[in-house]
Amino acid sequence: EPSEGRERYLRLLKGGLLRLSRQKTGALVVLTKDIVMEEILATGVLLEAAMSEQILESIFNKLSPLHDGAVLIRRGRLLAAGCILPVSENQELPQSAGLRHRAAVGVTERFDAAAIVVSEETGHIAFAYGGKLFPELESEEVEAKLREHLM
Repeated sequence: EPSEGRERYLRLLKGGLLRLSRQKTGALVVLTKDIVMEEILATGVLLEAAMSEQILESIFNKLSPLHDGAVLIRRGRLLAAGCILPVSENQELPQSAGLRHRAAVGVTERFDAAAIVVSEETGHIAFAYGGKLFPELESEEVEAKLREHLM
């Protein structure tokens, strides 16, 4: 049953993000439905793995060689890690927006994708879509945004 698979994936992704948030582990995750984003995939390491909180946590662990890049998730699968994203030049972004936040916005300016950032400084979770940044989301808001972009 596909909706059951989606619920499980949603639960794992949200759980992984909240865990990274609690640990103040910086993270950048890109969600895409159908587009392949070849040029972004090419900058990372291919994984082709099922969604897992542990894998997300391992990738963004500060000792991991992949922790600085983005993870690409497509239809519930961890496609690649360590990906380099285009950085937004948008002057409207708050001064506090670091490189991860600018990359999250940048990828959504160029592709039909959503991006999630966990701040290393604060542990706050932000969401980017359509070139806009939605900062400091609460747990329920994180779930709502994920639902909006996964389903």
